Parts: sequence; structure tokens; C-alpha cells
Amino acid sequence: MEKCMQCSDFSLKQHEDTAGSAPSWDRMLIFTLASPWASKIENSLYFPEKLRMLMKNKVNIEGLRIQCIFPDDDYAQNGISKVLFYQKSINNGYVNDYNKTEFDIPISELNVMIPEIINGKFNTKVLSQSKHTRDLFVCTHGNRDACCGTQGFVIYEKLKKMFRDNSNVRIWRISHLGGHRFAPNLLDMPQGRIWARFDEEEVLSIIQSKMDSEIVNKCYRGLISLDSAFEQVLEQKLFSYYGSEWIDRTLKSYIVSEIDTRSALVNLEVKDNNLFSAKVSVKGYVPTLKCMSEDLSDEFSPQYTIDWKLDS
Repeated sequence: MEKCMQCSDFSLKQHEDTAGSAPSWDRMLIFTLASPWASKIENSLYFPEKLRMLMKNKVNIEGLRIQCIFPDDDYAQNGISKVLFYQKSINNGYVNDYNKTEFDIPISELNVMIPEIINGKFNTKVLSQSKHTRDLFVCTHGNRDACCGTQGFVIYEKLKKMFRDNSNVRIWRISHLGGHRFAPNLLDMPQGRIWARFDEEEVLSIIQSKMDSEIVNKCYRGLISLDSAFEQVLEQKLFSYYGSEWIDRTLKSYIVSEIDTRSALVNLEVKDNNLFSAKVSVKGYVPTLKCMSEDLSDEFSPQYTIDWKLDS
């Protein structure tokens, strides 16, 4: 093995598939945090102490993902922290885009107000007046992983320049999203889709919703509103087949039965349309690498296969 190989290069050499590798999050709290950032974001110098204690004691944070973004003068005034609170939107079991509540909070009040937001107490005085926007979060957390720090930052800079004058799209630098071996990683909100391993042309196709099956198969990790990797794999396969027309479909996904620890029967319903049913199975595992190292990590990445049962 080559010395000091990046984990993303090793992943490519293993032909590791990205499908089913996205996390599952019901809620997300994202807020601007000044540097320096520690490897674990909650250990950063300016991280709100009350939030750190909630995380340590696991109080009121079940199903909540906490992320930080770098301050950006294009999106918030100096001395103000931009806070984005996303909640999964479900109607009769069908998942829509995430609901977003946005705040502009003085940094001096962040420590007090963030726990209130988590508890659903929204202070109307700090609600943002910004219009509906699409937020694209690129992981550039170099203190956590070298791949995101290098590959992620290059993509971020290019996207920032391209969309600087676009009032409907914001480009952010975000803390560790997981899956740094797939770098660069991008979270597309409010859709809740995570993309990875894209080049400049591919990410533009993704943002413009002009992706084809090749891009989906290569770059799509999954939909974070789905509860399991099995469901994400089925959704990815359908996305690959239908292409960009799949994006706006309202979905209901659930596991009908777990056949064993490595396979499950999954149903995915499209509102007012089709039902898809398939057996999704783990066909094997590939090793992963500790970044910039010769050593394998303790994590083995599951790789999936699909057996179709129903397509009506």
C-alpha cells in the first residue's frame, strides 16, 4: 500500500459504492461558528457551552444532527450568527422536503437561544426575513479529515464564485458530514440529499437538476430523510432510472420485513403513482483507510445489491 494515501483515493481503488452511505437525520441544527474548529466540532473554542452540555448529557437531542458553518458576510452581518433549523416534513407517511426555520441571532445571545430553538421555542424577534433559498453545504472540515479540507475547499471556492450573485442559492462551508472517504461531500437542503465524488461539471449538473444515471450512480450517497441504508439504496436505484424527474416526487419508504441481518424487503411508494418493492441485500464489504496513513480503519463498508419484486 502507498504511504500516506488519502482515504478517498483508497475508496476509489476499492470501487466502493456510495449508495446507502448517507446518514439519517430527523432534525438538523446548523449555525455559524468562528474558527478555529476542532476535529470534533463541539470541542471548538467558540462552541456554545450550553449546547455542548446538552450534547454531552444527551438532553433533548434525540434525532438531532448538529452542524456548524463558517461565517459568511454575504449571508449575515458581522456579529450575527445565522442559525438554520431543519425538521423532516411527513404527511400521512409521505416525506417532503425539510421544513426550515431561519434565525439571525446576535453571537452574544447564541448560548441562550440555541437550547430554546431545540425545544421548539422560536423567538420571533430573531426570525430571519430572508426569502426561501436553496442551501448547499460543502464539507471543508480539514481538522477532521484531509480529504474534505483539500477537495472540499476547492469545490467550495468554485461554487461560491459561480453563485455569488444568485439570491436563490447559498453556498456554505460546513463541518464534518460523515463519509469523508467520499470527498468532496455536499448536502443539498431542503431536499436532504447528499452528493459526493463529483467534479466541477458534475456538481453543476446536480445543482441545475440535470443529472443523468451516470452521475447518480457515481455521486449520490442517499436521502437523509430515509431511515435505513436499505431504503436509501432502493431510492438511489430509482433515482438513477428516472433521472432528474425523480427529484420532486413525494415518497413513502419503509421496511416490510428484515429477512436477516444482511437483507430486507423494502417498499417505496410514490404519492398518487407507483409502488416499488425490492429485496435489498448486503453482497459484501470493502475495507476503508485511515486518512493519510498506511493503516486500515476498523470500519468495513457494506456494498448492496437489489432483487426486484414488484414494479407497477
